[in-house]
Amino acid sequence: MTTEPTARPRLEPLELALPPVDHRPTVPAGFAAGSTIAGIKASGRPDLVIIATTGGPAAAAAVFTANAFAAAPVRLSQQHLAATEPSGKGRFGWADAVISTSGCANAATGAAGAADQAEVAAALAAALGSRPDRILTLSTGLIGTRLPVGKVTAGISALIGLGLGAEPASLEAAAIEAVARDLARQQAADGEGASTLLTCQVSGALDDADARAVARAVVSSSLFKAAVHGRDPNWGRIAGAAGNARLAESPILEAAGLPAHEARARGGTPATIDPDRVQIAIAGTLVFDGPNGGPQPFDKAALRALMEAPETIVRIDLGLGTGTGEAFGCDLTEEYVIENSEYST
Repeated sequence: MTTEPTARPRLEPLELALPPVDHRPTVPAGFAAGSTIAGIKASGRPDLVIIATTGGPAAAAAVFTANAFAAAPVRLSQQHLAATEPSGKGRFGWADAVISTSGCANAATGAAGAADQAEVAAALAAALGSRPDRILTLSTGLIGTRLPVGKVTAGISALIGLGLGAEPASLEAAAIEAVARDLARQQAADGEGASTLLTCQVSGALDDADARAVARAVVSSSLFKAAVHGRDPNWGRIAGAAGNARLAESPILEAAGLPAHEARARGGTPATIDPDRVQIAIAGTLVFDGPNGGPQPFDKAALRALMEAPETIVRIDLGLGTGTGEAFGCDLTEEYVIENSEYST
């Protein structure tokens, strides 16, 4: 005897219990921030920012790249966190300030690059009356070039002389998450050559770690990113990416809240997916329904029109549990290829 599969509701965007984000140049109470043009970038655009505490060191945590060519600022920040909180093993500790530069990644620059980064941290510590190991450093830009330390230290002096120009504001445990999410969306939408923000929301996973793995796999798929750019509702590329999803490495899982032993056991393992339970929707249109025969009929022209919006939302329900997660990315455009083929990044 066979039974008819039970239809599930349409996949609507996940409800997020987060306050709205007000886009104003303010920072939380207890911190000060400022940016300037230090002259690192040939374009003359702003390239130096400092965020500092105003009442002593703050707790700090970070997730770092595992790349063997990790840049000098990455290695130095790990060392400083480990020095201020040895039990954190370079993942968390204490800091008085973060300094970020753009235009020069200070990566693959050897001992000289490490010395440059240490000099920057020491200069900021001296300006703030802090210690070098309470300074965290970030850099982005061209790989294989030395950081112009003189320009950076001059920029530090200019910002400290101006009091960093920050106006403190209170920030609420949910507001922090809302701001972090908003910044992540802005970063994805502002990708090189991007024309469409790509959001993947996953529900029904065994747990949040599985849901996040599937969401990241979809927004990272070059095939689907290209399809989004072409306004092609090719749900097969979503299914293919989801089926290949693997959990993040153990340090990231642990930083996200999994116990250390579980993070080590699950790091890099495949996410749990049963195709017969999966539902997929693009821009609110159900295109695949595993419990009800799989592929669903839809108006391709109408869905292509919906994908012309500045944001395309992909909703996936795995039908296995209560885990949820989301990830952000952007489409893969001709402009991206052109931009990254015509100059060094």
